[in-house]
Amino acid sequence: MTAWVACLALLGGLAGQGPGLDALAVVARDAFLRRDFGVLFDRRGTVRLTVPGLSVAPNVRGPAATAILETLTRRDGNRRVSVVRAALVEGRHGYIELSQEFQLTGTQHLQRDRILLSTALDADGWRVTEVLIVDAAGRDRP
Repeated sequence: MTAWVACLALLGGLAGQGPGLDALAVVARDAFLRRDFGVLFDRRGTVRLTVPGLSVAPNVRGPAATAILETLTRRDGNRRVSVVRAALVEGRHGYIELSQEFQLTGTQHLQRDRILLSTALDADGWRVTEVLIVDAAGRDRP
């Protein structure tokens, strides 16, 4: 029975919807763990970034978003990232919430962030349209 359910889920994902929102949540978690953000963004599309301590244009192309997030996480030590939830908001829009915890290299400060990803479903599947990173405790980054 389990194999049948897995087969149906796979076929459903291939029927023009692309990977599901839950699958994108796992991809996003892995991207933040590996600091490999290119898999999250369409190279031609724009992404809205809201990142603490970073002043950039509100909307940037996928490659720029990748570079910004890689630069932001370069000085971070070991990290833990988990999926908190992935939910459909309405029709073809959803969101993913991740929780990350890391220590800034060279400090004893343990940082906890919430990462919120807005998503949209298009002909190619789910894509990330916005990234918002906030300190879980509401503090500014050191």
